[in-house]
Amino acid sequence: MSALVQSASQYPALHAAFTEARRRARVGSGAVLAAVSWPVQTPSPLELFGAWHDARTSCVYWRSQQPALELFGWDACLELCGHDEHRFADIDRAWRALQAQAVVHGECSPRLLGGFGFDPQRNSEAQWRHFPAARMAAPRLLLSQDADGQRLLCQHLVEADDDPGALAAQYCAWADALAAPEPCSDSDIELLGAEETSSAHWRDGVERALAEIRQRRLHKVVLARQVRYSYARSLNPAQVLQRLSDMHGNAHVFAVAHQDCCFLGATPERLVRLEHGVLRTHALAGSTRRGVDEREDQALGEALLASAKDRQEHAMVVDAIRAVLAPRAQQLESPALPGLHRLPNIQHLNTPFQARLRDGVGLLETIQALHPTPAVAGLDRDAAMLHIRDHEGFDRGWYAAPIGWLDGAGGGDFAVALRSALIDGATCYLFAGCGIVADSDPDSEYRETCLKLAPMRAALSIEAVA
Repeated sequence: MSALVQSASQYPALHAAFTEARRRARVGSGAVLAAVSWPVQTPSPLELFGAWHDARTSCVYWRSQQPALELFGWDACLELCGHDEHRFADIDRAWRALQAQAVVHGECSPRLLGGFGFDPQRNSEAQWRHFPAARMAAPRLLLSQDADGQRLLCQHLVEADDDPGALAAQYCAWADALAAPEPCSDSDIELLGAEETSSAHWRDGVERALAEIRQRRLHKVVLARQVRYSYARSLNPAQVLQRLSDMHGNAHVFAVAHQDCCFLGATPERLVRLEHGVLRTHALAGSTRRGVDEREDQALGEALLASAKDRQEHAMVVDAIRAVLAPRAQQLESPALPGLHRLPNIQHLNTPFQARLRDGVGLLETIQALHPTPAVAGLDRDAAMLHIRDHEGFDRGWYAAPIGWLDGAGGGDFAVALRSALIDGATCYLFAGCGIVADSDPDSEYRETCLKLAPMRAALSIEAVA
């Protein structure tokens, strides 16, 4: 059955939901969210991102693993934004208020997608103009694809004077257009130049951090560097996203596009997933490269497991996550020893956690307590954040920060936005960092950042720079 036939049959449900939402808006004190969903058969969410991204209308793509889920969101019927340390609580409060009056038809609850800035105290640089300290948006059209098939969710914030019939007809027309998108063409774009921190400057920064650690002002700090590429014309984010998806089958792949800017990546790290009160997360810290063959790969993995420096760095993250979750959980489970999480060009120490949250503890509250973890900031957190602000030299924006989705049932899934890039027209910014502890070697840490830049460089068809 085509998307056209399916959407036409949904006109009565859309009309009824919009009519009820208008009634509630007229007797209440504000607009009411309406959400209508039904099964569909359309091209994949990734194909739709390529076809519908036009550098004008916002588009979002999300792919997660365990469980497998793909999402494509187009446009936004509402945006919830925040600009300071209270941004998680502000969005949580606003979202709960909208859910209290929402009209929902179908199996899918309303859903927000978006992300948060790494550090709300950092002055934002121009390239992050569309990515404030917090932005979670409800797409007008949201296609989800999982093991049970595809569903289309239509969302609209209905005002007291809206016309339900006109709205229903408009959403049917948008849904019809999902059936036959234009394919995304792949083409090479001339690279004009690159600007990045020199290895010598990086070593100086690591030595400065090590001096702070030796003086016991820090236990660990995560330092990042930025690479800026300039092109002859604007990049197509859909091309980069397709390459990331093809190359990183076991990563969380994401893209958030606003006008001519797009933040995208393929991250190995889930921050939290919450479903039916059960929260899952993992500590991911300590890294080495992959081997050229199975024997070398195994030897590198065993060396990582035995590395005192990497085990110390990993233990800091494990202890910090446990300290956050323990008072918020009825039950908390994690293995005593880390395992390996292997990606195409890198492997990490990994410790999974599973927690059943106490009544009244929500997802955004937990994210606020976890972020930034020692894996992306350091310990002591406040001292590490101050060191990053004073010495890193650039605005991380949404890099290394929470990105994902939140639904009306209290569930959601957020990743840590690593292995990522910001496309701003004909300019692209790449980011990579590593944790500095007492035994860190500046040259080894620089090589690690090169290893972490490799996935995005490959997706941009850029040869790695040693």
